Amino acid sequence: MLPVYLQVTRHQLMSMIKQHMDNIDVAIEVGTWRGDFADAMCRILDPNKFYAIDPYLIYDEYTDKPDMNEFSNQENLDILAEVTIQRVNMMLPSGRSSLLREKSCDAVKHFENDSLDVVYLDANHKYDEVLKDITVWYEKVKPGAILCGDDYIPGSRVEKFGVIQAVNDFCYKNNLKLAVTGRPNPTWILCKHNKNLFF
Repeated sequence: MLPVYLQVTRHQLMSMIKQHMDNIDVAIEVGTWRGDFADAMCRILDPNKFYAIDPYLIYDEYTDKPDMNEFSNQENLDILAEVTIQRVNMMLPSGRSSLLREKSCDAVKHFENDSLDVVYLDANHKYDEVLKDITVWYEKVKPGAILCGDDYIPGSRVEKFGVIQAVNDFCYKNNLKLAVTGRPNPTWILCKHNKNLFF
């Protein structure tokens, strides 16, 4: 099944989701880095609760380093984490936004199945890791809710990605319709069980 291509950016996609869903209870970004897109999600979606998730940890399996200085050592990443935690805490009033400094596979355990409205995946881009993230977070979104993610592209200047193949394989296995936004940051989009489709 070929994807539906939407002539929108990922920021415009958030606006489409907000218009489509209206009241959004819980939204999550997995892979936050400096918090720029987390900020956009909070502003546009205005969820009742927002969680940013990122371990800020140097480990062998994660090789797509968006900034070589920040990822040159653990001390630099710890500094970035503290700055980003403070930033995320201020994105929504009354403690509605927070950052969990954990790997995706650990953070997902904090959430009940069928409980989330929007999850945006932008973590490890290797095939096995992307497929694992999609599989575990798909269980957490509500039927008809949105699971989406960044970088539906072959790769970066640093390495080849497995995003396209992992997303396509998951959709094929589960008979799911897929949509993809335009550049920059081509984003893939699923509605759980193909319910409440807006594309």
